[in-house]
Amino acid sequence: MTHFWTPFPQNRVLAEISLWSAQLASLKDDLTRIDPYTDIYHIDVSDAHFVPGLLFFPDLVAALRPLTNKPFHVHLMVDNPAALIDDFAKAGANLITIHAENGPLVPDALAKIRALGLSAGLALQLETAPEAAAPYFDQLDLIVMMGTKLGIKGVGLDSQACPRITAMQ
Repeated sequence: MTHFWTPFPQNRVLAEISLWSAQLASLKDDLTRIDPYTDIYHIDVSDAHFVPGLLFFPDLVAALRPLTNKPFHVHLMVDNPAALIDDFAKAGANLITIHAENGPLVPDALAKIRALGLSAGLALQLETAPEAAAPYFDQLDLIVMMGTKLGIKGVGLDSQACPRITAMQ
């Protein structure tokens, strides 16, 4: 498997664009407009249990996949990530991130992501100690340190965010 980060430029900041705030009725037009400026598309998925509200689903990701060759980073904010990994892999995900807060489900979910030949990420909520990622370092391509509480958009970084990033480094 090619390392996820290999094709990206190493001499600049990468732009990972979230589709959460996109105009859902015009996703095709929005992707076409922003694609030249995007390195990675971030697709948040929520199940209304792990985090309030419902966001994105495999059929939508599959419909978007032919519109761009840029990688899709699917961020599973769900109670049972393993139940969705196959569907998002088939839909065109390149990188799937699960949450450390999924506890005992994390090892099997990461193994499933890897078995499908995808890159794997682990997200940590603001309340979760950075050390929670340590047991999985050798299985990860990415660690996502949440900068806000889950399910909240349009607010600045929480005051805990930067010290947590420093601790993770």
